[in-house]
Amino acid sequence: MEEWDVEAADRAVCSLHAVLGVDELFELFWEYGARSFADIGHNAIYVAHAYRMMPQLGWHNAQPVLRSMVRGLLSDPRDPSTRAFPGNRAAVQDSKPAPRASGDNDASLRVLEMLRAATIDDASAAMIAHLERGDVETQLWDGLRLFACEQLLHNPGLLAVHPLTSLNALHTAARTTRRSETRQLMLVQCATWQVLFRDFLSGRGSERATRVRIETLEAARVKMTPGDVLAAAVDDRLGAARGVLQLAKDGDQIPRYLDLTQRQVFRCGYDSHQYKFAAAVREEFGHAAPRWAPYVLASSAAYVPHAHAPETPIDAAIREQIRILSS
Repeated sequence: MEEWDVEAADRAVCSLHAVLGVDELFELFWEYGARSFADIGHNAIYVAHAYRMMPQLGWHNAQPVLRSMVRGLLSDPRDPSTRAFPGNRAAVQDSKPAPRASGDNDASLRVLEMLRAATIDDASAAMIAHLERGDVETQLWDGLRLFACEQLLHNPGLLAVHPLTSLNALHTAARTTRRSETRQLMLVQCATWQVLFRDFLSGRGSERATRVRIETLEAARVKMTPGDVLAAAVDDRLGAARGVLQLAKDGDQIPRYLDLTQRQVFRCGYDSHQYKFAAAVREEFGHAAPRWAPYVLASSAAYVPHAHAPETPIDAAIREQIRILSS
């Protein structure tokens, strides 16, 4: 893998599959999933979802997935986004994280603000400094989450879901690995990728982009239901996001919103990204601090199928079969 040798890596993963278990083998690949930003984060997403599906697939059936994964991870060693990885890995290995938490309750906001203007090198150095100062890693992930969600609110659409879906993949690796260095590397690489996403998205759809500082986003001033939020999303995605913040003021409404959006994706999700994004935002909402969780969930309104979205042919066929069986 270090030499980008596809054929040798293919043989190696087949041999490893025969002698290692799922956690032991994937421990070897979390870093390689985070190595290259090529294909806007899908390498990390592939590794994370390959790991997730193993209980359903069965380890004895895993070899084709593992071989495909390895070939994907070795697709393009020339991609310039790969250049940051060796330096980030070395910086994490050389760093000396503080033994005790710093007590900085605003670390998430510091990360968020930093990412709005940082270069790749700035972002890497800032995350290492946070770790060495003893800032709590969960707060640093909150800052990364907020920035990923802010980018989607700026310019709702397919490309802008990737800051969050790739973050979710890197966070999965960080939560799953048994190595502290890998966990910290995922954090630093995620900051690097968020800067790359920012620059990648900045020239796309700018004529309709809405600039918003996510931490200052206000809840809708009128009381809304989950159905009202999806109705607002037809022509006002930012207004729908404000509606989610309004729902968050009533704890009973959030489970209803989650249930409704899940059913809406099943009924009207024409694109795999809608499923992938819905799963990622729901999971990251669950990991966010209570202070920031509503803002993470609010970003879902920027891409979930709205109230007038047409149902998919497969959903229509299922409904027809249910109607026939019930008649």
